[in-house]
Amino acid sequence: MQTTETFWNQMGAYNEATFPVQIALIVLAMVLTYFVFTNTSTKANNLMKAFLSFVFAWNSIVFFLIYAEGPISTFLGAPLFIIVAILFAVDIFTKKIEFRLPDVTWQKYLMIFWILLVFLYPIIGFALGHSYPKTCMPMAPCPLTVFAVALVTAAIPRVDKKVYVALLPWALMGLPKCLGALECYEDCILFGAGVYSLIMLIKNWKAIGKNQRGGMPSMKQWKMYILSCIWGPLLVVQIILVFIFGIFNEAGFDEVMYVGWVIWAISVIFGFLPIFIFKRKGDVAKGKSYVHTKTLVVTGIYSIVRHPQYTAGILFSLALILMAQNWLVLSLGVILIPLLYIDIANGR
Repeated sequence: MQTTETFWNQMGAYNEATFPVQIALIVLAMVLTYFVFTNTSTKANNLMKAFLSFVFAWNSIVFFLIYAEGPISTFLGAPLFIIVAILFAVDIFTKKIEFRLPDVTWQKYLMIFWILLVFLYPIIGFALGHSYPKTCMPMAPCPLTVFAVALVTAAIPRVDKKVYVALLPWALMGLPKCLGALECYEDCILFGAGVYSLIMLIKNWKAIGKNQRGGMPSMKQWKMYILSCIWGPLLVVQIILVFIFGIFNEAGFDEVMYVGWVIWAISVIFGFLPIFIFKRKGDVAKGKSYVHTKTLVVTGIYSIVRHPQYTAGILFSLALILMAQNWLVLSLGVILIPLLYIDIANGR
């Protein structure tokens, strides 16, 4: 696993090698923010989207793939940021996002607060003991995510839900930093912005849906999948860390690891058993997927738990936590398990 020293050494090497580019990006971000909020024209919006697309792509390739090392950078950061870059570029043509100052006063001031924190990242880091070059510059991945989240949240209801949902996993992954991971406490800003944006998304879901009619899925259809789009990637990262990078029993508690294996076996049973039960008792037509049932199944495992496959996800994540005994795997689980439970409740 990446150590604190390695992380800050990588950040320092990146800052020293790309300092002129970062200064140019910071200045551009300030200028475009001013124009977007003082001149809500299509041109200003398109320039901001093009800028965000470039900076997310820059971080995906230059930071995550060249300077940063580790499974999170390679398998989550790089692909996630390139997806966000593509979505912002596409929105130049689809025009679903309209950056603007919120109409509600407290939202306006809070949006300004988040953006100010982005540009104050190095100063906050200095106060926490991180001096240049080993500090987070404003257009580094985490401050950039705060910047994008602030802009997209302020644009509600004129936002693209795909962009919004793509930004949330990285924002919510600021939680481990709040707990002391990598001694990067300034990323509590990232987690705070993520929680705020998630609350605003859920609160304004219907309003956002009214602005995305047409060929897109309905609001009800999108709502079925939004939480899955957040907890799903986090669970995949947990699996990669444990089964691909071999993070097992880091705390040395063998009994806890064995309990994890037992829970993992139970989760596998819960995950696969519905496939056979539905085909036997759900009156599934020949050649159809097991989910296309014609009869409500309330016997067997479904007499015990209503959503065994979702429950399997919770048990699987818990098992990985116990098996790994690692702070990062634990932090991911702390985020995804509640979201998965909410997904189950919504499904009911």
